[in-house]
Amino acid sequence: MSKKLELHIGELRCDVPGCGYQTDYAETWETIADCIGRPCPKCGASLLTAEDYATMMMLYGVSMCSGDAPEHAERVTGTIEMNGTGEAVITPTFGPGQ
Repeated sequence: MSKKLELHIGELRCDVPGCGYQTDYAETWETIADCIGRPCPKCGASLLTAEDYATMMMLYGVSMCSGDAPEHAERVTGTIEMNGTGEAVITPTFGPGQ
């Protein structure tokens, strides 16, 4: 059975306008703390700020407390975008026919 809310980490993206750097791999919850302050190989800015990390961990804590979803529950996916300030913009992505 799956959780009502599951979070998975994707690739890290540089927040500097015009930089466009993005990692070609996904981090894990076990390794993400090691990314705080990691410099962007293209422009040198931080790929993960302490503020964004704190927001990620808060969202992760919420997901861990969400309980189990009913077996035939409708699944909705989405993205969470951050910009280095700790602010998160959540955009749902609905499946076919939604």
